[in-house]
Amino acid sequence: MNSRASKLALKDVFRETQKYIRKNNLKPVKYNIEIKSNAAGDNVFHPAPAVFARMIYDEVLANKMQKNVIIQSFDVRPLQELRKLTIKLPLALLVSNKDGIEKNLASLGFQPDAYSPHFSLVDAATVVYCRTRNIKIVPWTVNEISDLERMKKFDLNGIITDYPDRAIKVFRKTNP
Repeated sequence: MNSRASKLALKDVFRETQKYIRKNNLKPVKYNIEIKSNAAGDNVFHPAPAVFARMIYDEVLANKMQKNVIIQSFDVRPLQELRKLTIKLPLALLVSNKDGIEKNLASLGFQPDAYSPHFSLVDAATVVYCRTRNIKIVPWTVNEISDLERMKKFDLNGIITDYPDRAIKVFRKTNP
């Protein structure tokens, strides 16, 4: 048994997924690409923000995936760098702090396509704020049935979960 594991490069993920989709005659998928970075890790664990952003941008364009991706990060810096580039890719701000949406968006410096707070930070006011500004809201990581039920009460664009089967059960629309 081979216990060796490796991380695929983004181009390999695109290639293998597209190959599988074609082979099985499936609908296109969306790729939720997370940039994991922070200032302390610049040029140690990952490239500096401008370089990191450009690497992802170039790979997305080279694979003609610009309509099939959203790029998200807790770190505003790579999102800011992506925003400067010619072709605008959909961007999402991930949030784990309790600063509130206005302060978080002020730190980002522009309106993202999606706001993605930890699910415990979602309330009616945040949802209304996003709706009135045409910002998608996609909380993360909603795993427990009780939390999924609470999220179902809001007008969300989606959720991030480790248990899609649970989410399907809770969010599935039933016809009367």
